[in-house]
Amino acid sequence: MYHNKKHFSQFTALFLIISLFFTGCSPSTYFNSTKQEFKVSSLSQKELFDTFLDDLFASEMSSSDTLSIHFSMENPANYNIEIPDVTWGTLPVSNNKETLDKLTELQDTLDEFHPKLLTLDQQITLDTLYAFIENELAGCKYTDFYEPFSPMSGLQSQIPLSLSEYDFNSEADIKDYLSLVTQSFNHVTFWIDYEKKRAEKGFFLTKYSLDNVIKQCEDFLSPAENCLIPVFNDKINAFQKLSNAQKQDYQKQHKEAITNFLLPAYELMITELSSLQGSRSSNEGLCSYKNGRDYYEYLVRSYTGSEKSIPELIKITDHEINENILQMRALMQENPDLSSALSSYKFPYTQPEDILEHLKSSMGTDFPLITHEEYQIKHVPKSLEALLNPAFYLIPPLDNIEKEIIYINNSPDYESMELFPTLAHEGFPGHMYQMTYYRSKHPHPIRSLLGTTGYHEGWARYIEDFAYHHADLEEDVASFLSINRSYSYALYARADMGIHYEGWTFADTSSFLSDLGIQKDASYEIYNTLICDPGVYLPYYISYLEVIELKELAQEYMGDNFSLINFHDFFLSTGSTYFDILQKYMKQELDTISKN
Repeated sequence: MYHNKKHFSQFTALFLIISLFFTGCSPSTYFNSTKQEFKVSSLSQKELFDTFLDDLFASEMSSSDTLSIHFSMENPANYNIEIPDVTWGTLPVSNNKETLDKLTELQDTLDEFHPKLLTLDQQITLDTLYAFIENELAGCKYTDFYEPFSPMSGLQSQIPLSLSEYDFNSEADIKDYLSLVTQSFNHVTFWIDYEKKRAEKGFFLTKYSLDNVIKQCEDFLSPAENCLIPVFNDKINAFQKLSNAQKQDYQKQHKEAITNFLLPAYELMITELSSLQGSRSSNEGLCSYKNGRDYYEYLVRSYTGSEKSIPELIKITDHEINENILQMRALMQENPDLSSALSSYKFPYTQPEDILEHLKSSMGTDFPLITHEEYQIKHVPKSLEALLNPAFYLIPPLDNIEKEIIYINNSPDYESMELFPTLAHEGFPGHMYQMTYYRSKHPHPIRSLLGTTGYHEGWARYIEDFAYHHADLEEDVASFLSINRSYSYALYARADMGIHYEGWTFADTSSFLSDLGIQKDASYEIYNTLICDPGVYLPYYISYLEVIELKELAQEYMGDNFSLINFHDFFLSTGSTYFDILQKYMKQELDTISKN
């Protein structure tokens, strides 16, 4: 999982381009006089489109929250960003008509650009903007479905992560950080009020998820010294432009802000969320709610980037599950010693640095080279372990791509996690390599706000297969582990679609999983995880299948002339977008190659 630190992941995209570009340079500014004036050169179209994107990006970021700006860039002035007052940001849930009108107006503005007069990168950006707007027009009426206290990525886990990673590049950053901490109680209050309004309509956490969220809050409150205090103190002590007296004063201010605002905010979460227990009108999936199936269709498209219908995805997933079973069974039958080998295999390295260096050296000629390979490995603070994922990569600022960080969670809950494929997923040739390579192409910064989770997670899942086959394991062991990992994700994806689109109950889900060897206790945990985080596993499977489909399409076109490094270069250079757009431009490139 990668984090780009946009504060709310699930519905951020819905309001990503709320502050649209309506003044200054727009196509109609140049093209509304006469038909003759409308006939501009291709160069002016390219320049016009870039200017449009510059202003659109500056407008969006200037109206964004402090965290989004801080983590997106170190020097906002270089992007003509007007720094707003310090704020955590809110979700404009009450103005859907205004959102629709602005998205429609942006769509009309894009209509005035001529794709054939743009560069290839600009055409891809234009198509991605169109796809984004089309998807959000379909989804912006579903704000009631957004759960800000999601067990996997809710407010209770995102606040500590964002604050712990808030770097101090200037004294102004320190002051902004302290302002965020002092605003944290009001910020949480805003979302509690929002959650109460949802609860009145029957939208709320299940008891299982509520218990998990409450435990996360209690874990954050439990240490005698809050985990953010030593993190802040270390950063202040390392800040050389302050006197010792100034450092001590800031440390005192921080401790008081944590005590008076942040800790009470977590106590408020516990009290208020507990009071809403039982508000959920259905303990089943999204399709049990009015418009729930429509919302799920929007969510699947947003998460995965796939244009396939959900019935089509269900059919494909069912087929792949059966294929995986047959493949694993065949490996077992052909190799009588495989069962024993699977119980005793070991990865060649156990230390994160050694694993990443091995993976980097294993990339060979299958992946395009990158010039920057520096990174940091950090460990999640102990008091944050229960709140965060097993491992994750943090996307660096646009203007400091060398700031590469991978976090590893040492929680006992993740002791069984296989670190080798996980670091391939997060590092080389996964998220970190993927982002570094794309940033080396100098894309327009607007692309950092567009695209899909599925583009990133589909690639990183695809890389896990590479990792197993470059881990110095017996070939049959590597193949079995790779297939089994895909099989596991397939079960989650299929259950997710069953629960939220087909209306599976727990009994249905348990029966499906039991037939495939999953015990009832595990089925209970899977069902409840998927109920309150719908679609969250789909990018790891559906989008992975889309990457495989793209590669197979290229292999079919090119035959013996297929080049794996060229396929990887195309995928990585295109950048985050929807898979139908990727397929469109890959077919164009393949058609050009075949004609030549």
